[in-house]
Amino acid sequence: MFLFLLFCCAEEKVDTSEPEPSAVPEAYQAEILLVDAINSQVLSGVTVNGDLDDNIWTTDDNGMSTTQVSHDFRITAQQNGYPVHHFLGYTNADFSLRGVLTSWTITEQLYGLMDLSVDHNKGILVVTLERPDLSPSVGAYAEIESDNAGAFVLGGVSVEVANTIPPNGSSVVTFPNVAPGLTTVTATGANGQTCRAFPNGDSSTMNVEVLADQVSVAIFVCE
Repeated sequence: MFLFLLFCCAEEKVDTSEPEPSAVPEAYQAEILLVDAINSQVLSGVTVNGDLDDNIWTTDDNGMSTTQVSHDFRITAQQNGYPVHHFLGYTNADFSLRGVLTSWTITEQLYGLMDLSVDHNKGILVVTLERPDLSPSVGAYAEIESDNAGAFVLGGVSVEVANTIPPNGSSVVTFPNVAPGLTTVTATGANGQTCRAFPNGDSSTMNVEVLADQVSVAIFVCE
């Protein structure tokens, strides 16, 4: 009986402490200009959403929009006739970005030149390697850790099987038909230059999520 009274009447302790507030990610404003990959025409009416933005925005007649992003940012752009594009980088301040969208028609043509077909169960990983003035970082190259169909670049007049930015070419290395999931991108500069995540990261590597039937664009600045 004594034991019963001891257990039944013991005072229950109630935790009255305040729960610690969860950390709120710091938000930065990204201003993005979207253009077409082939003719550089500005793209209006593109829906844009940053990874810290509850709203979906639309580019204006000048191809411009703004959105809110985190340190390791992802800006998603969607437009009819184009695969969904995700622009990726690292920031600790507000910034501006020029994003290039490649249509499905051009994507299929480029794949055809490489004797490839688009595998819609896999993704496309594009690595942009630019100088601070947005010119191609000639001689810089990109590598990824995932299975893919082999990298290609756009030379002056042709598509080349390579992962190095050529003279008189574009600033992107494209990895077609990449298995969905996380992969690590490594960017290496030419002639002693260092590549880092755009706009002001301090690492030459970036962890990227590849999504089926979509384009992930990892952006680096080399100097």
